[in-house]
Amino acid sequence: METILLFDIDSTLTPPRQPITKEMVDVLGKLSVPFAVAAGSSKDLLDEQFFNPLFTYGFRGSFEAFVSNGTMRYRCAYTDNGANIEMISQFDFKKWLGDEMYDRLVKTLENVLGKEEFALPATIATFSDKIKDRFSMINFIPIGRITIENEQAIQNRKNFIVFDRETNYRKRVIEFLQEELADIVIEKGLVIALGGQTSFDINVEGYDKRYPLGILQAEGFEKIIFIGDALFPDGNDYAIQ
Repeated sequence: METILLFDIDSTLTPPRQPITKEMVDVLGKLSVPFAVAAGSSKDLLDEQFFNPLFTYGFRGSFEAFVSNGTMRYRCAYTDNGANIEMISQFDFKKWLGDEMYDRLVKTLENVLGKEEFALPATIATFSDKIKDRFSMINFIPIGRITIENEQAIQNRKNFIVFDRETNYRKRVIEFLQEELADIVIEKGLVIALGGQTSFDINVEGYDKRYPLGILQAEGFEKIIFIGDALFPDGNDYAIQ
């Protein structure tokens, strides 16, 4: 029976939003079975966190990478000459929804944080880059995405995580969005899930982390062992169960 390991990246192979360690790279290099990765983030965010450190820390080998919540497929081959990362396929989220539904979704995300019930406390700083179109999905982060990971930014992130845990903030936002966008959820199979520790992943049912399973099975793997940190309800790994 052909077996493959399928790993989440952020908070599984790497610390949250931090580069993979040499120790973990060494573990991947010593695996006796093939592996693939299925990540919520897009490749540009994963380059410094995962793809580049793999080469720097000496990984040599090949694997499949399914990013942007599993729906953008890359074939990765690491040799002494460098890393060759080739896109194989991708899912067009905006084309699937159509312009009208896509624009309505984005407008709803822009407006939700202006509602009093979802206002963040003054102790949590916010930044402008809150909605990220990753081609095959949308990532929505209430505090915005920072460009420089310094101590202040890390502490701000921790403050939001504590606030979210104490108030169920993101779960309440999900409930609101599911109600506001109910017709799109039903007609287009829209899925709104928790993304990592601070954001939301918005994608289409089936075009999520289940997507790699069908591809890997079609390529002859009979046993796929998934390892991830968010296999709880509303987590961005939950769909794979």
